[in-house]
Amino acid sequence: MQIIRKLTMDLSRESLPITVAAVRGDSALWLEFDLRSNGAPWTIPIGVEALVRYCLPAGTGGEYDTLSDGTRAYTVMGNLLRVAIAPAVCSQAGDVAVQVALILGGKQISTVPLTLAVARTVSGSGTPENYTNLAQWLKFNTGNTEVSLGELEARVIAMEQALASHESITHLTEADVKRLIGDDAWEIPTYSGETEDA
Repeated sequence: MQIIRKLTMDLSRESLPITVAAVRGDSALWLEFDLRSNGAPWTIPIGVEALVRYCLPAGTGGEYDTLSDGTRAYTVMGNLLRVAIAPAVCSQAGDVAVQVALILGGKQISTVPLTLAVARTVSGSGTPENYTNLAQWLKFNTGNTEVSLGELEARVIAMEQALASHESITHLTEADVKRLIGDDAWEIPTYSGETEDA
């Protein structure tokens, strides 16, 4: 089974960055790009190969042109480029930078950039009152003038990276968030896989 997201990309125009939603653990996601030049379909030259590069939120990444079963990770037909998103690309929650390089005769002729917004997998065992939407909580609770926005952002990134390394952790409790932005002597909380009530 393939889940295909259809996107249009005009290679000759500056456009807003493309963001595609995914969930950690997705393994059947394909992106189909309708490639254009000045609004008209851009026929992909015969012999073009595609190479997918990615960088995970934790700073690691890789590149691939084949899948684990040995099949090509892309298909080309006319102006349509279809690319498989390998499971490794969806292995961490957060924004994953993805670039699809089009290569002809060993030279990169164009690149299709995008961001894959990978959401955490929601645990069905928790109750809604135990969950805090971090983005919403920070939006309404950043009155702490002791912490600069840059420092706050650094703390959020550190927390996200800490969470990404724990497969069983899928959320932050309100107490976690309070520890995150509470005082200058903060630490990333350790997790046992248990939730705590706020």
